[in-house]
Amino acid sequence: MLRSFIAILLLIISPFVFSQQKLDKLTVEKIMRDPVWMGTSPSNLQWSNEGTSLYFNWNPEKAPADSLYYITLNNRLPVKASPAQTQSFNTTGNFIYNGLRTAYVYSKDADIFYTDVKTGKTKRITQTTDVESNPQFSFNETKIVYNRNQNLYAWDIAGGETMQLTNLKTGDAVPATPIQGRGGNNAGRANREISNQNQQEDWLKNDQLQYFEVLRSRKEKREKGEAYNRSLPKPKETRSINIEDKSAGTCSKS
Repeated sequence: MLRSFIAILLLIISPFVFSQQKLDKLTVEKIMRDPVWMGTSPSNLQWSNEGTSLYFNWNPEKAPADSLYYITLNNRLPVKASPAQTQSFNTTGNFIYNGLRTAYVYSKDADIFYTDVKTGKTKRITQTTDVESNPQFSFNETKIVYNRNQNLYAWDIAGGETMQLTNLKTGDAVPATPIQGRGGNNAGRANREISNQNQQEDWLKNDQLQYFEVLRSRKEKREKGEAYNRSLPKPKETRSINIEDKSAGTCSKS
């Protein structure tokens, strides 16, 4: 069924694709820029979670970037997704299932969620002002491991407890102690490594200057995409309270 449905999608869209292709001369500039010159074929095909809609990226209008479109089992005409649908689909695309596909986890609004497929109930694992991301099933699929501030945390599915697994810290690295009796060899090796590194950096700089126009064009498109993402509805943030030099605590009534 999936193959036949995708074939129907391609048959529907192919007239638009071929009508917009141009047989221009192939140049280095065309190769380096975004592949609009190759046509506007749909990409990143993915079913909705309930299996009734097929989403894909498409750019029939030759816009700076692809947009999200979809077709359904009852309507085979491609429809452009609304900003709300796009935001919801981006969350759906992050679903991570367990081995039996009885549950899945995902990140949304910088928090982690867990859903039981049979009951359809969703638990919010985190609700903080920090950014939690990259949830995965681990520990024989009894826990959900996720990232927060470059450290790993694990949430127990059965009990609901959360534990911190790593304690990585940023800062200046401790300088390595040279090996006694071999200082000359170490110094020579270090000089060679620095020389090779400088040559690589010079090559990269020259290469980047050669394709400066291509990089500038990509930067403009990326900024337009970021501006669009900022225009989407944002989740409510926890109101911050300035306690100056005091500390927060609890009090009891006598």
